[in-house]
Amino acid sequence: MPRSRPETHAEVSPSSNPTPLLQTVIPLLVAPLPALVMVAAEYVLRSGPVDPFFVFILPIVAAFCYASELLMVVPLFLIWPSLREPPLGVAAVWGLLVAWCTVALLVGFGLPEPSMELRAAASLSISGIASGLTYAVAVRRFPSQRRSQS
Repeated sequence: MPRSRPETHAEVSPSSNPTPLLQTVIPLLVAPLPALVMVAAEYVLRSGPVDPFFVFILPIVAAFCYASELLMVVPLFLIWPSLREPPLGVAAVWGLLVAWCTVALLVGFGLPEPSMELRAAASLSISGIASGLTYAVAVRRFPSQRRSQS
């Protein structure tokens, strides 16, 4: 009787066996890091590292990033499980849309509208794309039980 060979990562399609929701937690925690690095770099370049408000800016930005994930990413993971391991292109576009929707929500709630110069718009877009790609890479790098089962 021929032995069946174990499935490899390439043979497992996300739609037939999606990544468990709990295994997206670490990638979701890692995803905002590019945005935080960009905010920190821009803030240091503009104000210098000795500005006392620098310590307060990053936790506030991180809180908005994680709130955005809870509002705009996790619900879609529940509705459409195959999005838990998106293709890189989808992750990039999704990250971009989440970044822009977050700013739209902040402006919609009456918070001061940021001056959306070309530089700020580009920074926001790059941060969103980088965060989406970071999630997509991280979710593939962290071990998954469905991949280790034979």
